[in-house]
Amino acid sequence: MAEARKGAFLQQSRSRLQRALPLAFTASATAVGQRQPRAAAAPGCCRLRSWDGTRGLSCPAASSFIPCAPDGVAFPSSLRRYRHRTHPRRCASHRLRLRAKLPSVSYTIEIDGAAPITLESGFFARQADAAVTVRTGDTVVYCTVCHDSSAAPNIDFLPLRVDYLERFSAVGRTTAGYIKRDKPGEREILMSRLIDRPLRPCIGEGFFKETQVLAHVFSYDGRNQADTLALCGAAAAMALSTVPMRASLAAVRVGMRADGTLVLNPTEEQMHGDAKHMDMVVAGTQHAILMIEGGFLFATEEQVLEAVQLAQRAIAAICRGIDEFRQRVQTHRGEPLEKDQSDLRVPLPADMDDIRAAALAAGLGAALRTTGKAARNIAIEAVRQSVMSARYPSREATDADPEAAQKRRTLLDMAWKRVLSAEMRRLVLDEAVRPDGRAVDTIRDIDITQTPLPCAHGSSLFTRGETQVLAVATLGGRDSAQRSESLLGERLAHFYLQYLFPPFAVGEVGRLGTPGRREIGHGMLAQRALEPVVPPREQFPYVIRVETNVLESNGSSSMASVCGGCLALMDAGVPVRAPVAGVAMGLIWEPQAEASSAAPRHVILTDILGIEDALGDMDFKVARSADGITALQMDIKVEGVTVALLREALQRARQACFYILERMAAVCPAPRPTLPVSVPKVRVLTVAPKRIGDVIGAGGRVVRGIIEECGGDDVLSIDIDADGTVTLLSADEAVLHKAARRVQAVTTDVETGQVFEEARVVKILPFGAYVELDEVSGREAWLHISELEWYRVGKMEDVVREGDTVRVRVTEVSARGQVRVSRKALLPRRDAAADAAASGNAAGSGANGAPIEELEMEVELEVQGGKPQGELSTYERDLLRFERQQRRQERRVQRTTGGPPAVSSTPSTPTTATADGNRAEAVTDDQPGA
Repeated sequence: MAEARKGAFLQQSRSRLQRALPLAFTASATAVGQRQPRAAAAPGCCRLRSWDGTRGLSCPAASSFIPCAPDGVAFPSSLRRYRHRTHPRRCASHRLRLRAKLPSVSYTIEIDGAAPITLESGFFARQADAAVTVRTGDTVVYCTVCHDSSAAPNIDFLPLRVDYLERFSAVGRTTAGYIKRDKPGEREILMSRLIDRPLRPCIGEGFFKETQVLAHVFSYDGRNQADTLALCGAAAAMALSTVPMRASLAAVRVGMRADGTLVLNPTEEQMHGDAKHMDMVVAGTQHAILMIEGGFLFATEEQVLEAVQLAQRAIAAICRGIDEFRQRVQTHRGEPLEKDQSDLRVPLPADMDDIRAAALAAGLGAALRTTGKAARNIAIEAVRQSVMSARYPSREATDADPEAAQKRRTLLDMAWKRVLSAEMRRLVLDEAVRPDGRAVDTIRDIDITQTPLPCAHGSSLFTRGETQVLAVATLGGRDSAQRSESLLGERLAHFYLQYLFPPFAVGEVGRLGTPGRREIGHGMLAQRALEPVVPPREQFPYVIRVETNVLESNGSSSMASVCGGCLALMDAGVPVRAPVAGVAMGLIWEPQAEASSAAPRHVILTDILGIEDALGDMDFKVARSADGITALQMDIKVEGVTVALLREALQRARQACFYILERMAAVCPAPRPTLPVSVPKVRVLTVAPKRIGDVIGAGGRVVRGIIEECGGDDVLSIDIDADGTVTLLSADEAVLHKAARRVQAVTTDVETGQVFEEARVVKILPFGAYVELDEVSGREAWLHISELEWYRVGKMEDVVREGDTVRVRVTEVSARGQVRVSRKALLPRRDAAADAAASGNAAGSGANGAPIEELEMEVELEVQGGKPQGELSTYERDLLRFERQQRRQERRVQRTTGGPPAVSSTPSTPTTATADGNRAEAVTDDQPGA
C-alpha cells in the first residue's frame, strides 16, 4: 500500500514539474555551443543536472532522485518536500535547486588596445528573429531584430526602425519626477540614429519589409560605454537574422590625449579626462568606412585620418569575430542560417532602359540643368509625368488586381529614381556639370546680416545659396540651463543649441510639434561644432542658448546653422575663442566594374545641394576654425569609402571652410566688446560648501529675504551650486552690488575687530542687550552695559532702546561662535571728570563717597564667595556685573533718601546670557541653588 501511494505521488509530482518546466533539461557541463550525446530516457522522464555536474534521470524506477541545478526555477512544493524526506543529507548540505539549462553560444572578440567584447545568443528572446547579448566589463546590452513577413505593396524604401533604450535600473536608480516610467530622451534618440545610419547601407538591395532593431541597456558599470557596444550587438543580431546583409559591420570609439596619443574605446573616465580631445565614433565593414560621428578640440586632418585608420583595424577584427560567431551559431543549430530573399523589389533592367530613353527624349538633361530649386523640381516633375503616365497600370488592371497593380507602380517609381540618379551622375562625371551650374569645388554665394532682431541678445541671418538660417543667441542665468538625466546622472548644460526646421523651409505644409530625430541630430551636430570655442563658465558665467531657425533649405542647413550660430554668439558679445564655419561635401561614386567611359571613378562635390544629397552617395559634413576641426559627420550610402577618399574630402573641406571664415570675418571680425543693454548682469561669488546652508537659511528664509529685499524675483535671481558657486543675475548693477554684500555678510565669519555699521538692538536686558549684526542672516551678538559708554551707565534704556541701530566693534568670538561687541570702542574717550559728570557721581568716588575700586572689590568678594575671578564662568561674570550695578544703585538711593530702599512685593528675576549665547534667568540669592 505504501509503495503504491509512493508511486502515485511520484507520478503526480512529475506531472506538475512538466507543466511548470516544459523545456528540455540538458545534461551538458562542457563548453557552450557544443552538442552532447544523451542517454536514452524512459518515457515521461526528465533529464536533470545537479550543481556539481552530476547527471541522472528522474523516474519511478530510479533508486536515487537528484533533480538539482543552481540558480534556476524552484521545485513544486510537494516535490520539494519529497526530496527532503528521501535525501535529507544531500538537500540540506547543498541547497539544491532546479534550473532549465537553455542552449546558448558565446564568443569573445579580442581587440588590440581595448577591452574584449563578448557575444552570446540562444538563452533569451527566443521568439525574436535574432537576439544577441553583447558585453564588455559589466556593461550588458540586449539587442533584438524582428521584421514583417511581407512588405506593403506601395513601399519603395526600407522602413527600418532602430531604438536604443537605457534603463535606469541598469545603474540601480529610478528616474526622477512624478512618473517613474523610463522615457527615451535626446541622448537615446542620438544613439538610435548612430545605430541606424551604418545599418541601412549594409542591408540587401530590394529588402523593404518593415524591420525593427532594439537595443536595451540592462546593465551599465559606469566605465564601458554602451553606445558603440549596442551598435556591435545590433550588427551581430542582424547577421544572425533572416534580413539579407551585404556584409558584417561594427563600430568603435576613438579618443585622443593632448599629446596626440589615440585611445581605442576609452572608458567614461578617460573621455572626461585626458582623452577628451577627440570623441569620434567610427562604423564600417571589414574593408571600408560607413559612418563617422565626432567632436574634436581642434584636431588636424592628419590626426583624424590616423584615428580612422586605427578604428578601421579594430572594426575589421570585430567583423571577423561576428562572422565567426555566426558560424558557431549555425554549427550549434545544425542547419544554415537562411536569409529572407522573398519579395525583393528590384527594378527590371528592361523598365529602366525604357524609362531612360523616354526621359532623355523628354528633356531630362535640360530639366536637371535648370537653375533654382523650385524651377528645377517643376521641370523634373513635368518630365516624370510625361514619361510615367503612359507606363503606369491602367484603371482596368488596377481594378482587376489592386495589389499587383500597386507593386507594378512601385517598381516603376523605383526605376524612375534610378534613372534620375544615373543621369545626374553622368552629368557630373562626364561633363562636370552640377544641377545649379557650379563647378565641383565652388561654394554658393554667401550673404550675412548681423543683428536683424533688435531686441534679441544676439542674432544673425546667414544665407548660402538657397539655404537660409536665422540664428538667435540668448544669455541667461542658471535657471536657463538645460537639464537632462541619463545613466551617467543628472546633467546641467550651460551651452546648448536647438535646431528648428519648419515645413515652410521646403515649401510644404506640415504639422508643428515636438522635434523629430533629424532635428535633434542636426542640432547636436551644430552644438558639438561650437562647443570648443564657447568660453568656460568660469570666464563667462552666462548660460548660452542658441536657436537656429531654418527659413529656407536646399542642402546643408546644419552647417549653415554652425555659421549662423557662431555669428549670433559674436553679436551677443560672447567671447568665443575663434569663429567656426561648416560645409557639407558630397560624393558621386561609380564602381570600377560598371565604368563605361574614361571618367574618374569618383568626384567629390563641395557645398552640396539637396538633390545631390538625395541622389549622391555621401553626405560628409566638416566644421572647423582656423585652429582645427571641431566636428565631423559622414553618412555613406554605398558599402563604404576608403581612407584615401577621406583624405581628399578633408582637404577640400578645409579649403571651403577657410573661404567661408573669410566671408564671416568681413562682416563680423570679432565679438562685440560689450554685452548688449538687454543682457542681464551676472555676478558670481564663491563660498565654502559648508556655508551653503547659511546662504539658504532655514526653509529658504535667508535667500528669500535677500531676493525680497532687492525687489523680488522679477529683479533678482540667485542660483546656488553644490560646489559653493553663487550666481546673482539682475538687470540692475546696484541690485547686484547690494545682493553680493548680503551674501558676503552671511557667509563671512565674524572676526575680532570687525566693525558693523548698522547693528540693530533686538532685546534689552538689565545688564546688556542682544544686537543683530546682519538683518539677512540674523546673526546676533552680546553687547554688555559696560560696553555702551566710557562712563558708567545706570540703565540700558538711557542710551539705547529696542529697534535702535548702533555702530559696534567685535571684541570677542568664542570657540562656539558666540560674539561679544562693544559700542564704546568706537567712541572717543573723554577725561575722568567728564565721565564722572556724565554718570552723576564725583570723579573717582562711588555713590556714598567711597572709592569705586573698594565698592567693586566688596561686591566681587560677596558674589564670588572667595573664588578667584579668573575661574568665573561667563554666566558668573555677567551676574557679578549685574550685582555690582545693583549695589551702586542701592547706595545712591540711601544717600538721597537717608533710608534703605523700598522692597518690592514681587521680586524681579534678572536675565543674563549664558556661556553658549542663549538667554537665561539669573539666579538670585533667594532662589534655590543660589
